[in-house]
Amino acid sequence: MKTKPYLLVTILICLLSLTAVRPAFAECNTKDIEQELSSGGWTFESRGKDSDGDSVFRVVKDGTIAMLYAEPDGDLMFRSYFTAEHRLSDLNRINRKFRYLKAYRDDDDDIVFGADVASWDASCPGNISDHTKLFFSILESATSLLAESQ
Repeated sequence: MKTKPYLLVTILICLLSLTAVRPAFAECNTKDIEQELSSGGWTFESRGKDSDGDSVFRVVKDGTIAMLYAEPDGDLMFRSYFTAEHRLSDLNRINRKFRYLKAYRDDDDDIVFGADVASWDASCPGNISDHTKLFFSILESATSLLAESQ
């Protein structure tokens, strides 16, 4: 008879310890992101946290600036802003050609190129440098296409 209560208490302790460990493990913190970007050789600057609690980074490659927003649950958002004049049809052409990039005008009438990366397991991705490289690669192709329309 002593084994049932002992087993129940053991299971309860294990469940409590798993729930206590999970949020600390899942959080995508600034230091982890800095380490990943540094190991990838990126030129970046941490901008702290925004009002949503996302870690914000300014990443530069060959004079092109991109903002990286990393949510605590591991979702990533990349944005790059341009002030050039283009028609909406030019941006729509970018949206048709590049599946993983969205082009739009923001409230300040700047052109924004953006890409989002979801983390399905709510943990910080270990390949942030690869996602950054992909974003800059697509961004370079999109800006070249946009320059052709001028």
